[in-house]
Amino acid sequence: MCQNCVLFYDFTEDDLRNMGPVDAQVYLEEMSWNEDDHSFSLSCRCGGKYSVSKDEIEEVTLISCDTCSLIIELLHYS
Repeated sequence: MCQNCVLFYDFTEDDLRNMGPVDAQVYLEEMSWNEDDHSFSLSCRCGGKYSVSKDEIEEVTLISCDTCSLIIELLHYS
């Protein structure tokens, strides 16, 4: 399980929104696939990264950076 995914489950979506600003809205296709840990990731402007595992994509809408307080919102095509 990815580190950010564990953090996500420790907080509700409202908690994450209150922790820091939503820095960007991104589609899954904008994230990079990591075969080793079966997760998608995106670099943060602070040098950290946002990560979500393949199994949690449908459940996760907010992803926190593993280094700073920024959050991205994961958008899904409808």
